[in-house]
Amino acid sequence: MLNIPAADQFNGKSDIPEKLTQADWLTTIKNQACVGCHQLGQLATRTIPSQLGHFDSGQDAWARRIQSGQAAELMINPMAGKFASVPLKYFGDWTDRVAKGELPFDKPPRPQGVERNVVVTTWDWAPRSNISMT
Repeated sequence: MLNIPAADQFNGKSDIPEKLTQADWLTTIKNQACVGCHQLGQLATRTIPSQLGHFDSGQDAWARRIQSGQAAELMINPMAGKFASVPLKYFGDWTDRVAKGELPFDKPPRPQGVERNVVVTTWDWAPRSNISMT
């Protein structure tokens, strides 16, 4: 539900900084700035906590949101620096639409049969090479 700017909006053809490509945008949003720590789409990311205050727009709320917490610098630098705050407009649009009741166009199927009995966490499979045995 989070809209991504079309490829023709990059390379200086919109408010997105000229040197950035759609691939840069997707890499940053999907693999670096956001998803590195947050699961986009869960309740905590698709809503704005009321404790942050009242905002005139979702974009304003996201500008405040990324300043919160101990990792604020890791959110502010890519969004406000590298992308000149343009992603905040897209995140704001997304959370505004969710707040008005919009739902995804498709609901993924839930696990069926024995696959419902398996729970794996990423920590179970993390490499242990950095653990000292002394």
